[in-house]
Amino acid sequence: EFKAVLDTFDYVFPLERNASVIAAKIAGRLSKQGQTIQHSDALIAGTLLANGCKRFLTKNVKDFERIKELEVINIGF
Repeated sequence: EFKAVLDTFDYVFPLERNASVIAAKIAGRLSKQGQTIQHSDALIAGTLLANGCKRFLTKNVKDFERIKELEVINIGF
């Protein structure tokens, strides 16, 4: 059940306007550098940053390491 999965997390951040603005800035900056980012990845990063998170654990290092505001920690064992 979805609620049971959510209950295992310490934090679940809502997608709010500020997160969307940050995501758009990230996507725009990368686009100007000739790089692309999936909308979902930009929104994840924007949501993290809007909520004061600077560190991010992920297996998807290659997409998130280009976001200079985040310290990406690889959990891909």
